[in-house]
Amino acid sequence: MAGLICLAITLGYTASSVPAHAADTAKPLNNPVISSEEELLQDFKKTPMPSASGVDRKLRALSATAFAEGQRLSQSGKFQEALVHYFEAAEADPSYSPITAQIALTLLRLDRKEEAINLLTRQVRLQPEASRLHSLLAFCLFDPKDPAKYSLALKHARIALKQDPTLISNYRILAQGADIKKNPAKLRELLNQARETPSNEAAFYIRMAETWTRILMESNTPPSSISLQVLPFYEKALQAEPSNLEYAFQLGQVHFDAGNYPQALQHYESAYARNRKISGLRERLALSYMSCGRESEAIVVLEDLLEEFPERKNLYTSIGELYERAGKWQEACAYYERYISIHDPNAEDYIRLAQAQMMLKKPEAALTTMEAAEKNFPSMTPILLLKSITLHSLKRFDEALTLLTNIEKLARGDEKILNTFFYFRYGATYHSPFLKTF
Repeated sequence: MAGLICLAITLGYTASSVPAHAADTAKPLNNPVISSEEELLQDFKKTPMPSASGVDRKLRALSATAFAEGQRLSQSGKFQEALVHYFEAAEADPSYSPITAQIALTLLRLDRKEEAINLLTRQVRLQPEASRLHSLLAFCLFDPKDPAKYSLALKHARIALKQDPTLISNYRILAQGADIKKNPAKLRELLNQARETPSNEAAFYIRMAETWTRILMESNTPPSSISLQVLPFYEKALQAEPSNLEYAFQLGQVHFDAGNYPQALQHYESAYARNRKISGLRERLALSYMSCGRESEAIVVLEDLLEEFPERKNLYTSIGELYERAGKWQEACAYYERYISIHDPNAEDYIRLAQAQMMLKKPEAALTTMEAAEKNFPSMTPILLLKSITLHSLKRFDEALTLLTNIEKLARGDEKILNTFFYFRYGATYHSPFLKTF
């Protein structure tokens, strides 16, 4: 531990040298290439108090007290003062590697990366089995613009993972080192290693899933494939805490995104049976029912949601479309009408309602809907075309034909509008035996 003590002396860190009111300007620990600050610090959250193993009780108490004071000051943003207490803790207990980690992290906060690197490099020589120090050193060294440091970063990340495979931030470092966009085989090898990491904690597997989701996204892996590849992490999280509804919901989401709709439905139903008010659950459950061809059950779920949240106007359209899919046009029409009455409708809303009214053999109502739509969208050809169909159904053929002629002029040769269907309607109207002008 002589290296730590010498460094403290060199830097001039003593209790008397730091003003009690010292205000620090902290630098975020982010290394945008490999990790976010939170991602890195997760690996250091479960740091126990110093045990001072092998030293007498007085030194043990001194180390623990100094370490605790350092953490308190760090949480208040007083990093210069915290550094003094961390050095005191290290002097009392040279064998406790988390103290070294806290000193290095604090140096990073103070934008003193090279000092942190020097400290960690010396300390890993003294404590080669200190996995967290290897992990933190890898983070500090990772710089693709500096080949020497880059190579050392990968080396220490591999050592850290070999000693402690739960230090998740190292997977991100190694994934970048494997040049993930050009070497998918190495990425798969690293992912398989991560999947085999044992843990009894569900939160660990959730972190692993989130980390690997980011890694795979950066490698341009298709979203559905990402879901399939991180699925085992979510399964293990639920196995670790089978009563956790949030994990059941998350597993359902991953299955759904991977296209495994029956499996997604199984987990959504499990969560819904125990707490139907989990945010976003009912929408996902309804989508899963729809994807499995079970529209009637999806309707029940969304109607329950609408009853609780009547301000969610989009649900009227969603429920109406489900009734439409089920062939229940009366119910669909009621929801579409309600939506238009409480919402500023767009062209599609009018068309949807008019089509439902036509299916119910209510051309007068459909014409009224299309006339309202035409006022708001006077040159939109799909609206004009549907209006001509309603006029034809009411045997007002001359008006329908005039409207079709106007559409032909508006379209200006656009084949998307002047297609086979358009000319079929035109011909059917023109040759109607009731056409006054024929």
